[in-house]
Amino acid sequence: MLLWVPFVFYSYTIVINSWVTKKRICILNQCYLCGKEFNDTDVKKHDEHIIQQSIGGNLTQNDILCSKCGGKLGKEIDEPFSKIFDGIATRLDIKKDRKGSKQSSSTKGKYVNLKYKLLSLNWTKEYQNMNLLDFQYQFNQFCNEIGEIDVIWKNFKVYPVKPFHKYVENNKKVIVYGNQKNTKKYKRKVESEITNKFKDEEKPEIVICDDIEGVVEYPFNMNNQAFKKGLAKIAIGFASKYGIKRENLPLVLDIENNLIRDKIPTIQFYPLGIIDRLIEIQKNEFDHYPFHNLILFTLDYNPNIGKGKKVLICYIELFSTFQWYVILNEEYYGESIYEYYAQNILKKDDYIIKLGRRYYKERNIWLQPLGITEEYIDKKYNSREDKSKSRWDIEEELIQEETIKQKYKLDFDSYLYNIISGISQQVLIFKDKEKFKDLKTSLTEFLNKDNLINEYNQSLNSFEDFINFKQNLDLFFSQKYNEQYDDYDEIFSINSFRKFFYANGLKNYYTALLEKYYILNKSSALRTYGYQKMNMLNHYIQMENIKHKTQQNLAPNR
Repeated sequence: MLLWVPFVFYSYTIVINSWVTKKRICILNQCYLCGKEFNDTDVKKHDEHIIQQSIGGNLTQNDILCSKCGGKLGKEIDEPFSKIFDGIATRLDIKKDRKGSKQSSSTKGKYVNLKYKLLSLNWTKEYQNMNLLDFQYQFNQFCNEIGEIDVIWKNFKVYPVKPFHKYVENNKKVIVYGNQKNTKKYKRKVESEITNKFKDEEKPEIVICDDIEGVVEYPFNMNNQAFKKGLAKIAIGFASKYGIKRENLPLVLDIENNLIRDKIPTIQFYPLGIIDRLIEIQKNEFDHYPFHNLILFTLDYNPNIGKGKKVLICYIELFSTFQWYVILNEEYYGESIYEYYAQNILKKDDYIIKLGRRYYKERNIWLQPLGITEEYIDKKYNSREDKSKSRWDIEEELIQEETIKQKYKLDFDSYLYNIISGISQQVLIFKDKEKFKDLKTSLTEFLNKDNLINEYNQSLNSFEDFINFKQNLDLFFSQKYNEQYDDYDEIFSINSFRKFFYANGLKNYYTALLEKYYILNKSSALRTYGYQKMNMLNHYIQMENIKHKTQQNLAPNR
């Protein structure tokens, strides 16, 4: 376990650090897995998705992994890793950046009848104290004679894997459950049953229900090794993008055998700082939820003994839910780093770029902001499958693709600035909540949310707690004297996010989580936090599905 003097870190400063403002340019020109230099024959560059494209990853780099090693890791790591998130990615209907794939995705789940669920419950205090009217409403609203059945989610509808039917309203109707395709044949079976069972004047009406309403559970099968190796691949790719050599990634990369290690050193994130806690408890209510986020940073040892030695870490957050640190190197001697990336994952409407007659006069205006170089165009042109396409066709396609990618990029500085500023306003309102309790505005509505107010009551119940909040706030905000206007400018810096926090002094997350791991694990705090994040995501998906059905007039048949 690494221990540092918590107050002394050369990498900590409020003013934006020089390594953030400088663009890190370091062309490695070699595959991080096999270590071979790229060429045009057997070690070819290819566009590697740093976050797997099957979970909505948009960030690509074409000079970190050769096509052969990319295919190898795709099968060995990406496929089992992506399988873990298949149900989430499908139900979110995320942008997956796959060309030519028009087939709609689906995922399996289990329809849960609340009646059967209630009968099998171990009656905890929570259910024993349930209001009788609430219980009756839940029972009547969701309980019916359908037991637990396997179902499929597709196109925002839920239908059984195998169709079935049920008579209702004193046999005046028979409901056939299934999608439109598989109920055609099954309907004939029901018609035959009706003919044999009822007289002509008593025959029930057949109603097709292609969307079952109720509670559906979707499996989340965590493969721990596949999960951690998938995280490691993301971290290695992101580090390689910023010029970290394969030799400097010893904890995750075995360069003697050219493979990603089986045992990956990871730490689950847990919000120890007050600002982090207040962000996470209401994250699903902020814009851009859910999103992916990567942060590559270094932590300095005590400079009196470290002699420039640092820890190299990559923070990974997927779907705003799965939050982990991957430890890349505990004896890193390179320059200090704080690089980050964030992207939206929910689908946005694509649009077609039309290049007019003035394009060649404005060509650099188009290409430079999108990062498209002449070398990249040539590479794509030379490797095109359709040989009838001209270089102009390839260039136009690249502009279209990169323009779409830009829509998914999240301005993480502005995102954090708005959120932390908003939380600061919440704290001011909470401090004088009696004044604001009858005021109905968007700024005060958080006062009516029990879980949020409980967190505020626990975190801010003394003068010292408010001082602690101000210290954490100062990690992000500072002032700089402006000689021109003889005034102070407010400066916002992201550099402390997921790295430092205040709690009885300045702490770094890595050391604090290592020291507290036993307590957090034994008290089930880590597991509870993980469940809370997962429930937050599932609730969001459920509400988005309802919203989609309402907008598309796809309410379930009754």
